[in-house]
Amino acid sequence: MEEVTRRREWRQAEEEDKPFIKGQRFNLFRNSENMTPQRESSLKELLAMNEELYQAYTLKDMLKRIVYKACGYNDLDYLYLKIRQEGQK
Repeated sequence: MEEVTRRREWRQAEEEDKPFIKGQRFNLFRNSENMTPQRESSLKELLAMNEELYQAYTLKDMLKRIVYKACGYNDLDYLYLKIRQEGQK
């Protein structure tokens, strides 16, 4: 879903924005706990400039939480895992 949205938005983007959008492909797929501060900053910039990509990224995160809950994790478990993974960077 994110890739389809990214491609559509890239085709509709102004010429000066296309290289930036194209360079964000893997940041959209990467788990937030695996991002460097620079990549996270670039992703936030991209999401701020494009509402549809922001919605697709948010839906991905929501789906991840649903899957975690279906597997028996609760929000505190999810938060604990994120904090633990953040500390391993």
